[in-house]
Amino acid sequence: MNINKNGEVRECKRCGKMFFYAGTGKCICSSCKAEDESEFNIVKEYIYDNFSATILEVSRETGVRVARIKSYLKDGRLIIPDGSSIFLNCEVCGTNIKFGRLCRECAGSLSNEMKREMNINEFQIGEKPNNSNLGKMRFLDDK
Repeated sequence: MNINKNGEVRECKRCGKMFFYAGTGKCICSSCKAEDESEFNIVKEYIYDNFSATILEVSRETGVRVARIKSYLKDGRLIIPDGSSIFLNCEVCGTNIKFGRLCRECAGSLSNEMKREMNINEFQIGEKPNNSNLGKMRFLDDK
């Protein structure tokens, strides 16, 4: 994917509208980004008060779709707690991870060029769970 320094016009992956894409972040328009941020804040607030809730409970209580909550996990914006019985799977080897798309071992084996092509950033490299402790779902403030 070649992106010139000035960006380009793209179609929003959510709503289909054309917009100016600067070449970083998700390929969604500003309206969809605002909606996404609003839904993330709703989920974050619910989890803050209900840290042991499952994804289905969070979805039911907040009205945010399960797929969107899973995207927050894959983006590294939410973390599944240790002690949970349900985790994400590394897209390469399938091992359980608490957030992201790849486990550290698989991410470490990819070249920087491959990570760039797969659009993998540091927040999408997940940690394996430590099932000996019970934890709570939490959010990252870095995004």
